[in-house]
Amino acid sequence: MAVGPDWSRGDAVAAVWTSPDVITWSRVPHDEAVFGGTGRREMNSVTAGGPGVGAVGFEGSGEDVVAAVWVETTGD
Repeated sequence: MAVGPDWSRGDAVAAVWTSPDVITWSRVPHDEAVFGGTGRREMNSVTAGGPGVGAVGFEGSGEDVVAAVWVETTGD
């Protein structure tokens, strides 16, 4: 799994890519309920832990930037 910004829409949006073999990569479809809506959002790092994964980054623009955390849990 890799995370980063996708600039294809103008503003950066948080994006996630997955790979079964670290050679071919597929982008996880953008879902505003998961990744956020309009405005700049960037994921900078991802890690596995506990029952899922977490990513950290920021959202906002200019001097109006705040830390952001995305969490995905895998339930039993």
